[in-house]
Amino acid sequence: GVAQQGFSFLSETVGRWTGTQSPTGEADKQSGSTPDQMPGIVSVVDILKIKDKIAVEKQETGDSIVAHFEAHVGQPVIAMAFDPSGQLLVTACNLGHRFHVFRLLPHPCHPSFGAVHHLYTLFRGDTQAIVQGISFSRDSRWVGVTTQRGTTHVFAITPYGGS
Repeated sequence: GVAQQGFSFLSETVGRWTGTQSPTGEADKQSGSTPDQMPGIVSVVDILKIKDKIAVEKQETGDSIVAHFEAHVGQPVIAMAFDPSGQLLVTACNLGHRFHVFRLLPHPCHPSFGAVHHLYTLFRGDTQAIVQGISFSRDSRWVGVTTQRGTTHVFAITPYGGS
């Protein structure tokens, strides 16, 4: 539908801006994945800076990208959630073992001056589980991760990092 076309267009555009999209986009016959799919990469885009499709097509520099980083090395990101402030991001890989907490520090002048800090790696266990949802408490001091195994894991964190 229209929403899928819009998402595909945005995804292709971000891939062009960040250099993570291949020019061909052809599928790999063995894995079924396309060359522009890079496991574990997260791109955060300020959609308020993108007014319409024409503005996206004209924008070559990717000024609306807030952050672009590898959240899980070699593993696809299956779920993620922002805290209420929009500065903390939790990501989960497809195995459901580890959850990474990042602090995003955008720069007001240009996105290339921003920073991403890895604060924590939270561990759930050794068995594989599909993450259904991630949620922060209102004060960002707790993170809850729910899996299809019927469990919710609650982690105490401090938004500033530390042990």
